[in-house]
Amino acid sequence: MEEETRCLREPVYASKINSINRVYQKYGVLIINRAAILDNVKRIHELTNKRIIAVVKENGYGVGLYNSYLILRQAGIDFFAVSVPAEAFALRQYGWAGDILLMSPVMETDKCVPLIEENISMAVCSKGQLEIIKESAYICGKNPRLHLKFDCGFGRYGFGSDDVEFLKENLNCSNIEGCYMDFGGISIFQFIKEAVLEDSFKNLEILLMQCGLMEITLCFTEQIPER
Repeated sequence: MEEETRCLREPVYASKINSINRVYQKYGVLIINRAAILDNVKRIHELTNKRIIAVVKENGYGVGLYNSYLILRQAGIDFFAVSVPAEAFALRQYGWAGDILLMSPVMETDKCVPLIEENISMAVCSKGQLEIIKESAYICGKNPRLHLKFDCGFGRYGFGSDDVEFLKENLNCSNIEGCYMDFGGISIFQFIKEAVLEDSFKNLEILLMQCGLMEITLCFTEQIPER
């Protein structure tokens, strides 16, 4: 495989009013440095000695889902995270039979059932979503794989301290594979400087203990130092 992958983009037209009278036609070429990606993954492995979940949502952040998948598999990645069901199913079509995490909530049973059947782990963000997942699991007769999404300040979506009793009553802890949260409000550097990051982790740790999830390990890697 070449060290660089070239992705030909669709032509961009100056005028969409008259598709016949095109003012100009340009192609953009995205050059992907495969060697740099492989080296990044290697360094993260060396620093953490942990399993890596590679987030390839939004079409691999513009690199291309298939391009990202091939390069990351070459790097030894065996867990992928995506944002929409179509990306998860695309990975299955590429031949990936391993772990996939869907990070965005699915709120319809007809979309949730195929995810459970394809053994795709889903991020659970709300009471309503958890009810839909439980109904979908009943329909297909298979236990779902779940990650808990907590809101510790970002304000997007996720469970909070007010949801502890609901989670304790409604979670089958054997299905919970992990959890995560977003950081927001200020820059990550300010988070670290003001110890807000540490407080967020402590709050999440307390939430997990209250929910009976004692065995989930929390970790965070912000930046790889220069060599």
